[in-house]
Amino acid sequence: WINDHLEDCFADQIAVTNEYSRFKHWFQDDKPGGEGKFKPKSSIVLVLFRDPFDWVDAMREEPHHAHYHLMWKPPGIVYNEPWMEHAHPMDWKTFVTRAWYGHRSDHDYNIMRERRQNE
Repeated sequence: WINDHLEDCFADQIAVTNEYSRFKHWFQDDKPGGEGKFKPKSSIVLVLFRDPFDWVDAMREEPHHAHYHLMWKPPGIVYNEPWMEHAHPMDWKTFVTRAWYGHRSDHDYNIMRERRQNE
């Protein structure tokens, strides 16, 4: 929602994007602009902080990219379809006590491989 709001306010004056070196909430690289997307010292990175309890509950209700933090119907995890058809959110205690790990996508491995080759 914040990206849409910033576009409404500033898009006629500056470019507004939801990425810096990587998409949105993913960890960003140390090198400004990552893959040459932006020139050094040409960007403003805006960070939005949320109340931790509200954020955890929102993640529990819709755990983006966290397949191991859902209760899956048999036969189990489905990676290539919307999760809402195959799973439901965990209860609070199970969600917050489960180890945070999971399957990384091939796309993520390809990004890392390309960056190592370009160093």
